[in-house]
Amino acid sequence: MSITLRREIPKLASIVIFAVMVLSTLFVDFPALNALGLEFTKWSNVISSMSVGLGVVSLCLYHIPRMIKRDKENPYQWIYSISSLFFMFAFIFVGFAYGLTSKAYSWWYDTFNAPIAAAAPFLSGFFMVPATYKAFKLKNLDAASLMIPAILFMIYQTPMFSGVPVLSTICIYLLAYVTSATFRAAIIIVGLGIIYLSIRTILGMEKGYLPEGG
Repeated sequence: MSITLRREIPKLASIVIFAVMVLSTLFVDFPALNALGLEFTKWSNVISSMSVGLGVVSLCLYHIPRMIKRDKENPYQWIYSISSLFFMFAFIFVGFAYGLTSKAYSWWYDTFNAPIAAAAPFLSGFFMVPATYKAFKLKNLDAASLMIPAILFMIYQTPMFSGVPVLSTICIYLLAYVTSATFRAAIIIVGLGIIYLSIRTILGMEKGYLPEGG
């Protein structure tokens, strides 16, 4: 298959599928078009499931060689590889055998995943503090506007200072007004970017996912 066909077929499929999904969900109430959009949604779910399976295979291809070779530069990497594959297959087996709402799956989740999920942000805090200092050095007003609220929020999240009235008032005000306004502006910007990308995709101008070559 020539490079032209390998570029034009995915581009045409993307244009048609994207146009059908947008029209069937937002603008047009036509039974045949709605049924086609529903069918595309089912196919997207199938592709998503296949992607999860591909992720499992990729993890195995990544970790199994490291378990066998045991690189001298990273002598403990094989332990992390074994533990990763063990817990991945354990959760898969328990989920398929007993169901995601079973007591067995809940025990595995509460015993292993929940404590690790709680400990990960705590451990990352040791890296966030020096990284914040390096990224937001007080060289100008913009850096100060980022550094000072970050320090205040880190202090406010600690149990020792969470009950300080002045600090609580400042942090609640920043969360209720400054952070909310900034988040909404970011959502609007992202939405405009999605619309722009959608228009480029529908018109066939977006070619970043196509193979290179003429």
